[in-house]
Amino acid sequence: DVTTAQTNGEKAINAVEIPTSSKTKNDANSDLDNTADAAKKAIDKTSGLTADQKQTAKDQIDQAVTDAKGNIKNASDNQGVANATDAGKLAIDKVSANAAIDGAAKTKANAIDNTNGLTDSEKQAAKSQVATDANAAKEAIDNADSNDAVTTAVNNGTVAINKDAANAAIDGALAEKNNSIDTAPNLTDEEKQSVKDQANKAADNAKSAIKTAQDNDAVKKAQTDGVNNINGITVPADSGVKKNAKDAIDKAAKTKDDAIDASNLTAEEKDTLKQKVAGEVKTAKDNIDAATKDADVKTAQTNGEKAIKAVEIPTSSKTKNDANSDL
Repeated sequence: DVTTAQTNGEKAINAVEIPTSSKTKNDANSDLDNTADAAKKAIDKTSGLTADQKQTAKDQIDQAVTDAKGNIKNASDNQGVANATDAGKLAIDKVSANAAIDGAAKTKANAIDNTNGLTDSEKQAAKSQVATDANAAKEAIDNADSNDAVTTAVNNGTVAINKDAANAAIDGALAEKNNSIDTAPNLTDEEKQSVKDQANKAADNAKSAIKTAQDNDAVKKAQTDGVNNINGITVPADSGVKKNAKDAIDKAAKTKDDAIDASNLTAEEKDTLKQKVAGEVKTAKDNIDAATKDADVKTAQTNGEKAIKAVEIPTSSKTKNDANSDL
């Protein structure tokens, strides 16, 4: 019986199967492969990257996987496998994160180049700020010690980059609006400045909203609303100041013409005087149109009113008087 028990025990021990590979390690390797595949697909969809940049990033992911699998293979316990897996995933995330920052930076740099209203130096300054924020994001990604920290660094970096482009868009819209104001042919300097003040306020409000935005959607909305608000500011086709001055000239001319009509002059004499009044009206209105400041408009109006008022209406008709003398 003892011998039988011994024999059965030896058989049972010998029957314990030793797997040819570690399930824990195999699962870890599969997890890494899945993470790498997802990261590569995300990189392929990243806007702003060239084909070469995408391939470089995917090659870096492959290297991260190779390194991680080597560490998994050498791990002596489950915790070592888990640590190697986590480190591999973190390395993959960092490659993806850097690619995302590169794509965002390039996309926004292109947007800045296509922003109307900006000078070349202004575009370069905005793109330099994009590069600065991209480098800061990459430094934060490199220093991240967890996947959550990488995600935070990417989010903060893309928001900062998008804010740079959004501010450039506001500057461009403002510059174009100011140019349309400056080239408005009929406005006085003060009227132009009044419209510019409205545009500047809209731009300031937009930049405040961009500054306080917490995510990319909020940045986009602040930019869109700001550009629309700036573009929506109407540049008057006619000067209110000049219109009022011309109305005053017309009023003075009507008063003078009514006085001429009420006189005892002949129709021809009245017409001659009215032509003189009309000449003063034209001179006054031409001077009003040529004025560039409110004060100059007022001066042109005052001088015109004086000139119209100074047109003398004879107390009697020379034609009639000459006829009476002839009789």
